[in-house]
Amino acid sequence: MNLSSLIVFFDGITRRLPSTYQNSHQRFNMLFVFASQLFIEVWIFQYNYHSIFYSPIFFSLRVMLWIGWHYLFVYASRCIPLFTRLVTWFESIVWSILFWVEFFLLHVYQTNLTDRLCNVVVATSWRESSEFLSGLTIESVLKILGGWGLMVLISLGLNRIDFRRYIGVWGKWLVLFSIFGTLYLTGIRAFNCYGKVFPIPTGASCAMDRIVWNPQVAIVRVHRVSKQVRQMRSPQLLKGFKVQSVFHEPVDIVIILGETARADFFQTYGFSRSTTPRLDSLVKTGDAFCFNDARSAANTTVSSSKRIFTFWNDMPGKEWYEFPDLISCFAQAGYATRWYTNQETEGEHSVEFIFGTGAQQLKTPYGKSGGVFSKISFDGLLLPIVQHYAQLRIVERKSAPAGLFSVIHLMGSHQAYYERYPRKFARFTAQDVPVSRGTQADEATAQYMNTLLYTDHVLGSLFAHYRERPALIIYFSDHGESVYDNALQPNLCGHGGRACMEQADVPFVVMLTPAFRSAYPELTRRMYESRFRPISTAWFTNTLTLMVGIETPYSDERYNFFGSQFSPQTERKTEGEDGRFTFPPVKVRRVQ
Repeated sequence: MNLSSLIVFFDGITRRLPSTYQNSHQRFNMLFVFASQLFIEVWIFQYNYHSIFYSPIFFSLRVMLWIGWHYLFVYASRCIPLFTRLVTWFESIVWSILFWVEFFLLHVYQTNLTDRLCNVVVATSWRESSEFLSGLTIESVLKILGGWGLMVLISLGLNRIDFRRYIGVWGKWLVLFSIFGTLYLTGIRAFNCYGKVFPIPTGASCAMDRIVWNPQVAIVRVHRVSKQVRQMRSPQLLKGFKVQSVFHEPVDIVIILGETARADFFQTYGFSRSTTPRLDSLVKTGDAFCFNDARSAANTTVSSSKRIFTFWNDMPGKEWYEFPDLISCFAQAGYATRWYTNQETEGEHSVEFIFGTGAQQLKTPYGKSGGVFSKISFDGLLLPIVQHYAQLRIVERKSAPAGLFSVIHLMGSHQAYYERYPRKFARFTAQDVPVSRGTQADEATAQYMNTLLYTDHVLGSLFAHYRERPALIIYFSDHGESVYDNALQPNLCGHGGRACMEQADVPFVVMLTPAFRSAYPELTRRMYESRFRPISTAWFTNTLTLMVGIETPYSDERYNFFGSQFSPQTERKTEGEDGRFTFPPVKVRRVQ
């Protein structure tokens, strides 16, 4: 077969390929897809190494996906001519929504719609998930609509150009290749989603793929959590468990997990406003001390808690559920266990389900509803519950000779800030904010300061309850918060997205009752002298268990920040969107 015969042969095949003809509206859709998606991808370039400029292959894949998805809509509209206009308008709406969603995420959180972000949204309580909409202000809505309007105008202008003369015969082959390539990658993604549960590489996906598959990957992961929790609580993980208690009498060990508190907003850490008067008093009397530089393991509650309450320290090739949890360790060591919470208990991926249900008693102010159907009130509601259940029952004293281990999970400073404190704690107003950033930002910052003032009241009340008993009380926050004060995310009032110092810098407070200090002076001295060590909440379970005399195959003295052999071999990292981030250590002494 000579060259002319081959040309005739391929020309005959080309003529039989589906026409690439589009009406005016369909051409507009194609131009809008290219304009809007190219705008988004260039924006992602600042934050994601999988950008279109990272590799010509990734850029080619995205162009193929844009063409493939668009022509799937075009050919679908031809199947039933009666619905051509309906399908075409539907495509316009879909691509517009995709643009709005990712514009919002990039504007507020500096990320697009990734599988990690979807995992946070679908895997927590509805209140935690709804916080991602807190950045949807009038200003951000106007910017989204302005960007969308600009894309529409560009597409309308380009639609006046007749591109058919520039495309030629090769256009049919490009469309055919793009459609088959899109369908092939869609099949792979379906297998990964329901088989291996792999996330979609950002570089090999477009907005349509991300919004279709990333939520499904997150949902599949959530459904696997129950099995992972059972694995975490397996007795097999406690093999090699040893206990040589450092206490000669039953003690109370109380862990208070705060919510969304930042260290630099505590007066105890040098803040210029009196947000922590009771804690300041405890420090002055020697009842408490603070760690100067503590970092959160992650900038969302669930991700952070998986590191706080297990020995998992992002070890390569390991997952959080391959290690025993803190509750199981203390139960095995002869402690009775309690979990008190002012957060919702629903959701297989909530902290209360993963860890709280492992305690012998899980108590909430909201009864069996667990705060799901009733409005979450103030953390002070936990005080009478703790007072009632913080005594060992007679039947427990034989089975729990070591004492009582309790976790108290606060709602703390979770949005909406004004709902986190009674009216009498509304001490700060916009005029009290040290650095003004506008009316809306100043009002939110003042409310945030009031939440910390109320948390300080709750901490003081809890210490007063345990004061006459030998008790070790540790308070720290799951993560921090951006309150319109991050230079790279000035519109963010919340947490999540890319990790930043404001969301990583958390308070870490140790409170020791007089009876505890009197009975264990050497332990008290060693803990106090460690307060200027740079620590991570990811090392907490390892540290606390070793401190009380619990040893497991996973224990490592190098990460025991109360111990004499403290010498961490890895950097402190805070997980956020697009990976784990490190931040410079605090160079000034902020605490006494």
